[in-house]
Amino acid sequence: MEIRQLIYFKKVAEVEHITKAAESMYISQPTLSLAIRRLENELGVALFERKGRNVRLNEYGKIFYDEVKPAIDHLEAATKKLAELQSSNDNKVTIIAPSLYVYPGMMEKIYEMYPNIHISRINSNDVSHVDEISYMLMNHEIDMCITMAPISGNGIERIPLRPEPMMVLVSESHPLASRESVSLEELRNEKFVADMRGTPVRASMDALCSKIDFEPDIAYETRSDKDIHLGVASGKYIAIVPSVFDSGIGLNGVKGLKISYPHSDSVIALYHFKDVKEKKIVSALVRVIKDYFEEHFGKME
Repeated sequence: MEIRQLIYFKKVAEVEHITKAAESMYISQPTLSLAIRRLENELGVALFERKGRNVRLNEYGKIFYDEVKPAIDHLEAATKKLAELQSSNDNKVTIIAPSLYVYPGMMEKIYEMYPNIHISRINSNDVSHVDEISYMLMNHEIDMCITMAPISGNGIERIPLRPEPMMVLVSESHPLASRESVSLEELRNEKFVADMRGTPVRASMDALCSKIDFEPDIAYETRSDKDIHLGVASGKYIAIVPSVFDSGIGLNGVKGLKISYPHSDSVIALYHFKDVKEKKIVSALVRVIKDYFEEHFGKME
């Protein structure tokens, strides 16, 4: 049982409408519905009486709500106090991103310009769903995000940084390893290892495959780049990964192939929630990162 599930449950119980509750928390309706179903499955009882999008607490739900509400209220109050404390310390920035050291010289440039900055990085693989990133940005739980995944929400600014095409990863002993490129159509009989559904890299992979209604046969899902590498190197699976994948752990025992069709138009972008609460250091860091990518990879149109 996750705290976020309980927060979602409390909101639905108070709003009594799935779509309205989802909109108020800046998440998608399917994500909210799935979270509620998982909570009910864990508890072993239904918590709501449902009539379309309208819902109402049943007998079990009312008991659960009365017990959960005080705890969630205290948690939200504590979170708000911590957020206020954090925002008062203007040199702290929390960012969701792959390793920032993938991009040579960027961290050195940041610390050169802002030597007192304190960066807390959350690995993008540790985020359960792209909707969670939007929620965290809009609620100031994080300050910015660098990802390939499409993030949306009122007030969220997107700054394209560089093209990041997807590639196919195969073992060095795979029949396709002699090739330099491959189309997705040629992979219909392959078994795949992939990131968990909804995570940033998986969202980019799914968007690419949907262009030709290609459904990869995913036999193994993981949040570990190392697992993907080892799974491919074993010869049991292939994978669709960002071209920056090899910068993180190398390509020992595997080979990356370009995707000839469909065209991979994935882009690494920076997202931040631009409002009066945004810290000055965040605005400054956005400019530094944008300038770094333009200098090293060219300006995005």
